[in-house]
Amino acid sequence: MSTGRATRDVRANVSSRPVGNVRSFDTRVSSTQGRLPAHRTLDHRYARPAHNRVHTSRYARHSLPRHNHYYGHYSHWYVHPWYRHHHSTTVVVGFAFPVHAWYYWWTPPARNGWVWAPGYWYFGCWNPGYWSPAYNPPVGYLYVRGWWEAESVYVEGHYRVEERDGWEWADGYYLEDGTYIRGYWIPAGDGPDGYTWEPGFYDGEQWNDGFWRPEQRQDFAWLEGWFDEDAIFHNGYWTPLKANEGYTWIPGWFDGNEWAEGYWVDNKEVEEEDVEAWQPEEGFDAGWDEEAAAEASGEGKPTFGEAIPLAMPVDIP
Repeated sequence: MSTGRATRDVRANVSSRPVGNVRSFDTRVSSTQGRLPAHRTLDHRYARPAHNRVHTSRYARHSLPRHNHYYGHYSHWYVHPWYRHHHSTTVVVGFAFPVHAWYYWWTPPARNGWVWAPGYWYFGCWNPGYWSPAYNPPVGYLYVRGWWEAESVYVEGHYRVEERDGWEWADGYYLEDGTYIRGYWIPAGDGPDGYTWEPGFYDGEQWNDGFWRPEQRQDFAWLEGWFDEDAIFHNGYWTPLKANEGYTWIPGWFDGNEWAEGYWVDNKEVEEEDVEAWQPEEGFDAGWDEEAAAEASGEGKPTFGEAIPLAMPVDIP
């Protein structure tokens, strides 16, 4: 798999950063210090409806995907076109102290409800330490350990179902250069000839399934998805091998049904675009009030039509 990172991102043209996505290291306080995550605000780079309230978009070529684990992808039709390859999450942990996870001697401060598992060497690869819940997982679930995306970006672990009909779980692992290949569900059996599976991801609320993509594409390279320090997941995308002077590449993205192709935009348009003034399709905030009411009542988030959710956050009592 390619482990490249985009060298330019249109987010750089917007000065503000999301402030409510990052989880608190201290689980005795609100995970995001009472601030709303970007996908539940009027920041149209990330705002999207709740997974169970997504409706067919007039901009899409197809109606809602058949399976609701692709609704999170489809909800990006409600986002500004330049940011549809981004997905706001709540799974990155914030630290109020220096972290040195890539050094064997580092031990973090105690964390309420969690147990630190020290790092170790495995077949020549350093595996940084991670936190495991101090409690047993819910019945029928297993803990997926957290991992480090970069020197100080830690993605919190979560629970997943033990088994899933027609699917197999692939455990995550580190490469020699420190890149982490996250764990994921993949359909059992062989995929289409000439295609490879692009892994899905957990966003703190819902598991978003992966998809089959071509192994290669002429004149393009595939950039793998990753989480940044603001808990924004950058979905993987095809990027042109040749630059186009004076233009910025707007990445394509998977909408749960098909690949929405990327395109070039004149740099002048990028500089002049008022993202804050952009108006989304009606329904971008569907389900927000219901989620807030459920959380306030202690009932938790809806399961989005599943008998049991495929993934759940670790809830420290």
